[in-house]
Amino acid sequence: MSPDIHSFSKQARSAFTIMEMVVVVAIIGILASVSFGVLVKQRAGAKEDKARADLQVIQVGLEAYRARFGDYPKIPTFGTNTGEVNLSGGNAFLLNALNGWRGPSGDSIAVKSMLNNASLSFESHPPPIAAEAENKILDPWDNAYVYDYRPDDSGWETYGYRLYSIGSDGTDGSGDEVIAK
Repeated sequence: MSPDIHSFSKQARSAFTIMEMVVVVAIIGILASVSFGVLVKQRAGAKEDKARADLQVIQVGLEAYRARFGDYPKIPTFGTNTGEVNLSGGNAFLLNALNGWRGPSGDSIAVKSMLNNASLSFESHPPPIAAEAENKILDPWDNAYVYDYRPDDSGWETYGYRLYSIGSDGTDGSGDEVIAK
């Protein structure tokens, strides 16, 4: 009995060759890498958008503070002349001021919060809190936002304040900052 040549060739044609499998795997790999690149880029853009939204929320709080007290929160400088503060560590003055716990002269007060905390991220317990607390508002990269306001510095013409995120690399002045407008 000789093998049926016609049935053997039918089996060979009905299966995939190794070359066809390699081509399919290569196409899937290319599509996956392109999709991944787009996803990473969109995620970075989403974080920048979140930072801009956070900055707008903080700006609304700053404007409400100014409407109530006549000026933006003045950050105690403790003998320095910079006035710039990162909302972290021992100086949570701005956050406490916008939450109604610090007045313009640094005195303790208890008024309604001027900051909508619902969409913001915090290092520790999110407000509302019962009293002044050490805390900081975090940007999407887990860095504290920076607020700078120096109304008493005669060498600096003050038209408002600077409010920004130091960006994804965590370094101030590197060019990837997200600045409030």
